[in-house]
Amino acid sequence: MTGPDRGEFLGALMKFYRRREHAEQFMDGVLYCNRVPYFRKLEDQDRGDADEGMIVHAGDHVGELFIVDEESGKRHRIPGVTKTRFWYNSTDRLALFCTALVRSDRYATEHPEMAHQFMERLRASHQAFVRMGAHTVVVLDVERFLKQVQAATEREGFVSRGRAVEYYDAFPRKVELFGDQTFDPVFCKHESYREQREHRIAIDTRDDGLEPLRLSIGSLRDITVYAETKSLVERIGFSSEEVSAN
Repeated sequence: MTGPDRGEFLGALMKFYRRREHAEQFMDGVLYCNRVPYFRKLEDQDRGDADEGMIVHAGDHVGELFIVDEESGKRHRIPGVTKTRFWYNSTDRLALFCTALVRSDRYATEHPEMAHQFMERLRASHQAFVRMGAHTVVVLDVERFLKQVQAATEREGFVSRGRAVEYYDAFPRKVELFGDQTFDPVFCKHESYREQREHRIAIDTRDDGLEPLRLSIGSLRDITVYAETKSLVERIGFSSEEVSAN
């Protein structure tokens, strides 16, 4: 899995919940992961996506849909096709754990501008985050969090991969194969979701079940902080001097 490298850019993962008890469960190390088809059917403009996990071609990328006349052999265009979706059946079994990744640009060494960029991007996405849930858990040590997830999935015999979502206007043609599993489509979303700054972990449980996955990875209490989403920007500050955690 890939996450922020502190020597290159400043970043934190943020998970949003609508109920406080769910935030507490995450801090205790329990990940609740819905399968890909759940998000396609979800009637929520922020969390739902009818194109979730699909390869989508639209506009000039679609080409022409037609039918050939049985007797004349003439090709007749079928009008009104504006979007074509493709998906792999094995993608449907993937369980997703979705967070937001707020981060700065990359620098050769640590630089104060990292903090300013972090805050600027947090402010830009704040309203989108509020819509995602009233309760926020901020993961401070992303590297350790990802290692705990990977260790837990390997212990269960699962395959997992995580990275930041790529936002597209026209869907990229490249589809990356990860072993016998197609992962790339679940890391691509339309640019209309860009302000969510999503990072996700896709877990292949190697079965065709569509029920949610509950994965225990061990306590995260020492690397997470709780905040109400509405006051998240005010809760995060910047000082040029080292600040005690107490």
